Amino acid sequence: MSMDRNWGLAVLIAGMLTTAVWAQAKPAKNSAPAKNVPVNQTAAVSATAEAGDVMAVVDGVALPMSALNDILVFSYGLPMARELIATELVRQEAVRRNVVVGLEDVQAEHELTLRLLLFPMIPDARQRDQAFAMYMEEGRVTQKQWDLTMERNAVLRKLAQGRVKITEEDLQHAFGMKFNRQAVVRHIQTASLADAEAVMKDLAAGAEFEKLVQTRSLSPSRQREGLLDPISAQSPGVPPALKEAALAMTKIGQLSNIIQAGTTYHILKLEKIIEPEKVKFEDVKEGLRKMLFEEMVQQQQMDVLRDLIQQAEEQKKIRYVNPILADLDRQAKSAGPGPAE
Repeated sequence: MSMDRNWGLAVLIAGMLTTAVWAQAKPAKNSAPAKNVPVNQTAAVSATAEAGDVMAVVDGVALPMSALNDILVFSYGLPMARELIATELVRQEAVRRNVVVGLEDVQAEHELTLRLLLFPMIPDARQRDQAFAMYMEEGRVTQKQWDLTMERNAVLRKLAQGRVKITEEDLQHAFGMKFNRQAVVRHIQTASLADAEAVMKDLAAGAEFEKLVQTRSLSPSRQREGLLDPISAQSPGVPPALKEAALAMTKIGQLSNIIQAGTTYHILKLEKIIEPEKVKFEDVKEGLRKMLFEEMVQQQQMDVLRDLIQQAEEQKKIRYVNPILADLDRQAKSAGPGPAE
């Protein structure tokens, strides 16, 4: 079973905790609308009002709390319920792993979220705090929701950190992307995956790349034996997938995997690396390591949470008792995943 895309709301930024009203959803089958109860028809109203059974009394008519609860649950309940369930899954995993977070961990998560996710263009900490205060005043999220998310993410960070492994190739790739390293590559383009796989098979058998360019490639670059202009992260007109693949290669003569870009397929061979003139890799290596570590931790935080939700769904550990939530959950799952964002 694949994870419902709406679970994705239960991840890193607290501003994503709530979603639009479920205006198009059908009413829950097992939940009848509550009826107003005239005060003069029951002697119990005044006695039970303080206990929470009555929301308000309007000109002698008692409006039951259940009417408000049903509307709120129907309109906003499923996203918030999923938030609470996600938080509980993380809490249980923390107990299993003996992971404990303190106030300093939660505060650090808060500051990281402001600096890296919400306000990355604001370098000053005081200005970020001011921007956050305005963000909260706009009512996008309550303080309680924010605190809950930061505590959960602090736990996820500790669960995620052990998953992060940074290789020398990762650092080299990050250097290329950040400081405009250029890769000179040869290129074979095919019209189908089957054709690209046939090329890879021939290369594995010892065929020369340049000769296969002439017989197999559909690209105009075959007039130059597949040679492309130097590729950098800023190269215009080059598909992102090709940039990523070209800059990920670090050894001369290295072949890429098959790359799909639109409706065509590509194979690259690294010919030369052009290093930046003003920046040396060793001088920025540790800074790149810290940057990569944080990026990978953020990704792993999301992956850990998705894994926990996926497992709980597959093992049927989540059961909605409230009939409205249960019906909304069934409708969301029957609708299937929406378009990728």
